Amino acid sequence: MYVNSIAVHGDKVVAAVDKHLFFVIDKESGKVLKRVVAEPNRNDIGGAVTLARFVRDLHYGRGYVDSELSLWINDYGAIALAWLSISGFIIWWRIKRKNGAKVTRKVIKTHSNIFALAAALPLVVLAVTGIFLDHAKALGAFMKSIQVPSYLLPPVYSGLSHDIWSVDFDGKQYRIGNRYGVFASSDLKEWRLENSGFAYRMFREGKRLYVSGMGAPNRVFENGKWRVLANTPHMFKDIVNSGGEKVFFSTHKPNQPLPSFNSITLYTLLLSLHDGTFFSSWWVWVNDAAAILLLLLIATGAVRWQLKKRRAKRLMLKR
Repeated sequence: MYVNSIAVHGDKVVAAVDKHLFFVIDKESGKVLKRVVAEPNRNDIGGAVTLARFVRDLHYGRGYVDSELSLWINDYGAIALAWLSISGFIIWWRIKRKNGAKVTRKVIKTHSNIFALAAALPLVVLAVTGIFLDHAKALGAFMKSIQVPSYLLPPVYSGLSHDIWSVDFDGKQYRIGNRYGVFASSDLKEWRLENSGFAYRMFREGKRLYVSGMGAPNRVFENGKWRVLANTPHMFKDIVNSGGEKVFFSTHKPNQPLPSFNSITLYTLLLSLHDGTFFSSWWVWVNDAAAILLLLLIATGAVRWQLKKRRAKRLMLKR
């Protein structure tokens, strides 16, 4: 379990754990006062979402069902792809050398089966959405202009109890932020939509609440009204006061200089390898080529598997 968002007001601490559980804790004693599953009002969710949001949710493992199962589905596809790549190379090498037929048949059985076929859907989704994300800057306006209707959306969009990205408490109202917006509750039972748009993070400054948007405008709640925060960086991660002015910190084109390090984290290394920035700006085209070849291999592999099953069935009937 991990705390993914936390806020403090007066003598209370509120926190989201695993994007699922909402805790109210006494700040002095550390005693858990409330522990609930924050479920948004279903009448306030389930509407259409932009293609940009849908593509990202699918690719990042939060686009199928309302739990971590979405991520596991993507993981299953990735693990299957790793084995299909290894076993495919072994089969190709054995056939090329024209030896080891017995070993080759054993490997083929692990390469061509129902479990590998089951990985086809998540792999197709990852490949197609990956191509879109490789060119998010060029396709951004197009993807934001397309609305995916609710009847085409997977089950996750009608629940979202595992989608708490940010939390807040002002002494009276509890708030959670998810991909549909900011939801408020006074009793931790009924959560109503208060403001629309992905609420990535929330920051409180007295009676003023700042909301950092993800694919949605940044905004602020003050004196009972919401307004858009103009001229602020996308997905800002913190707010600091510097020289009497507010500075919105963001790693997305920040105005302030960022520190330089002599080393990087494993996460940063893996991310740069995944999106190709580790190599060069043109590497996205290599990623695209790999994704297209993967789609071709999936299609031809599924056809060959089906033909093999039919041939085996005919042989059984002849016997």
